[in-house]
Amino acid sequence: MLDRQSMHFRMMDSPGLEDRQDRLEALLLLGVLAAAMFRLWGMSMSCGITRDESGLLWAIAGGGGEIYQRAIRFPQSVAYAWLTLGMQALFGNTVWLLRLPTLMTSVATLAGTWWFLSRRLGSSSALYGLLFMLASPVVTGNGNALRPYAFGIGFVVLSWFLMTRFLETFSKGWLVCWAIVGAVPAYFTVFFILAVFSQWLGALAWLSRT
Repeated sequence: MLDRQSMHFRMMDSPGLEDRQDRLEALLLLGVLAAAMFRLWGMSMSCGITRDESGLLWAIAGGGGEIYQRAIRFPQSVAYAWLTLGMQALFGNTVWLLRLPTLMTSVATLAGTWWFLSRRLGSSSALYGLLFMLASPVVTGNGNALRPYAFGIGFVVLSWFLMTRFLETFSKGWLVCWAIVGAVPAYFTVFFILAVFSQWLGALAWLSRT
């Protein structure tokens, strides 16, 4: 006859219980992402054009032929200016539609963050990390803005993943991918260089343990 403790561990090890936990965590993840999306979308609908966003709109006001010259004068991401110009050609000057690429990038970044953390720390810890990320005003403040910062944050998360892949395999291919993707965020704003420094510190700490 099994005692209570052995029965408890057998229940914890049962595949059915693990499946239910996986489904629950998946539902929680979808709930968090949906809440974040609707929150950012609501902010996008209710918020008018900010001063920084007006600089981007000025950069694309002269059309494709003047984007480069205007973007240099009022520092902008040329690639993001072209993206916004394309959205403007498709949807007109409706502000929340112009902000839609930023919103979708933010949601994709949150999902990617959970996936990355779940591989490293487990799904439960990844969910807490996702909530901590949502608490950051840098993420939520730029998650729906007509600015390129959300794309920079997305590339930072991707470069962290590539860094860990390189450190796990020491493959030259992963190193090249990390070097390229890790440099991209600085294109959106120079302050993302700090993310590059943090990754190098993380890589040195990783290597010091091996």
